[in-house]
Amino acid sequence: MTATAKFESPPADAEVYRRLRIVRSERGSQFTVQLWRGRQRRPRICLFETREQRESYIAERKEAEDRREQVRDARAATRRQERDKMAAQLKVGTVLHYSWGYEQTNCQFFEIVARSGLMVTIQEIEAESTRRSGDMAGYVKPRPGRFIGEPLRKRIGPWGIHFNHGVGVPIEADSEHYNSWYG
Repeated sequence: MTATAKFESPPADAEVYRRLRIVRSERGSQFTVQLWRGRQRRPRICLFETREQRESYIAERKEAEDRREQVRDARAATRRQERDKMAAQLKVGTVLHYSWGYEQTNCQFFEIVARSGLMVTIQEIEAESTRRSGDMAGYVKPRPGRFIGEPLRKRIGPWGIHFNHGVGVPIEADSEHYNSWYG
């Protein structure tokens, strides 16, 4: 049986296992465990008929925590590999394409002007209209070296440079990109 308690922090003498806090108690023929995971403020309270059932349950929770940590570590390693692969592509002079919008496609282009480790300084560059594809749509391409705005300092991520509404990815300096301004 499981119940939820009021807000309470785990006691200082709680058993600690990774992100779990465990408190065992016994009242007559009831065997109880309270479990907090991470920063939970409400423990999960489970009642058992025997001590063995309670200990089996706790062992299952510990195994689940081990699996959760293994998955988290594997994901983190994959992200680091992807980030390092992306970082190898980004050098001073690389042009980035950032596309965003709701019911429209806004294109912005940036050029990397400095790099230090996993940090880059980028500056927006002008976009040149190359051809129209309708009344309110067309194609644009970047104009490297034609800077506008102020430089921004950003961290390299696994998929490129993160912005508020998407990711800036490296492109060829002469590539065309769809741009629409209806909405």
